[in-house]
Amino acid sequence: MRVAGAIAGGLLLHIGAFFGLMAWVAGTCTGNAPDSLFAGVLALPLNVCGFALLCRQRRTVVVLGLSALPALSAVRYSVLTLELASGRPACELITEYGPWERSGDEPFLSALWIAVTASFWLGLACALYRAYRTRRKDRFFDPDSLPLD
Repeated sequence: MRVAGAIAGGLLLHIGAFFGLMAWVAGTCTGNAPDSLFAGVLALPLNVCGFALLCRQRRTVVVLGLSALPALSAVRYSVLTLELASGRPACELITEYGPWERSGDEPFLSALWIAVTASFWLGLACALYRAYRTRRKDRFFDPDSLPLD
């Protein structure tokens, strides 16, 4: 059951990473509308559900292996989220050229992408912590070493 949950969690994280990366890369900002960034609404629950399933895993290497590729995407959108929250226009970040005017959606998009970024990094920290603690506890508690008297 843990293997299936880990695979499902990893799959959800990869899909969430795809939406997260494509939101920032594939947008065109036609009419100064950063509509592609609303894909964060899909990436947020995928991150949360993916890490909820991955938190049941006992092996740290499995957690790291399944979240390594999504972490690369998360680094990219974390940096762009910080720039968006600092006041740069969303279309300037999406198209990587400017100058663009602010569209008016930036406050909502900043809050949304801060939540997406936090869900990924906090979920990864919780999954790694749980895997480390569970593995460490299992290693130090060896039922075969108990006296039989």
